[in-house]
Amino acid sequence: MEEGLELYIPKGPRKLVDHYRPKFQIRTGSHDEKAIETVWARNSYRRHRDGFQPKPGELWLDIGANVGAFGVMAHKFGAEVVSIEPEPSNATLCASNLEFNGIDNPEVLEVAVVPDVFVGDWVTLFTSKESHRRHSIARHRRDSVELKVPARTLASLVDEFRPDGIKMSIEGAEIQILQNLELPGFVHYLVAEWNFQTDNRLHTLAQGFERMAARYRKVEMSKKVNFTRPTFDFYPASIHLYGWD
Repeated sequence: MEEGLELYIPKGPRKLVDHYRPKFQIRTGSHDEKAIETVWARNSYRRHRDGFQPKPGELWLDIGANVGAFGVMAHKFGAEVVSIEPEPSNATLCASNLEFNGIDNPEVLEVAVVPDVFVGDWVTLFTSKESHRRHSIARHRRDSVELKVPARTLASLVDEFRPDGIKMSIEGAEIQILQNLELPGFVHYLVAEWNFQTDNRLHTLAQGFERMAARYRKVEMSKKVNFTRPTFDFYPASIHLYGWD
């Protein structure tokens, strides 16, 4: 274990953790634990009763990979994974955690995913050095440090890797992507975290959800939303959207 890192085992659910035995290296004093528990303890990116999770033989894009929590889960479930993480220290730790869990030569792309209408090869990433989380190309925080990073459109990644599924957690950049969603038929699963801190207007969420509903046979939200309200003003300020064939 490198200096400044410590071993972390997800807290649960115990049946899942005991069976797959995931393990992670996290940065001492960071919020890495929260990113891992979102995936493992809260099961935010899977609906196993609906068959919505990575399966053997599938390929998944982990967009907004952070320290690799979802990528490790996809690997443990028998799928291949391409991890996409624009923040350099996160990308390095993501690759290390994938190797730590038995993936040889993991594929980690150090790029930011941008809407298909984006023009250019680089984009500004607003990084949060305090928490190592919540880095975003869509929202500037008070403690943000600007970093120029390579940019890739979602369409270009889908064309290159032809994934069966996509997990997306990119701190507000998902909003424009989902409002203009166009995915080919071979992408059978899409789960995205919708960040209300970037845009809390519910008609914006409705547009994104309707776009997913036009593409997928089944669509769900992780919580009920009262669309008669103009804005979503509750904590936590995010929900998850699921679409699958």
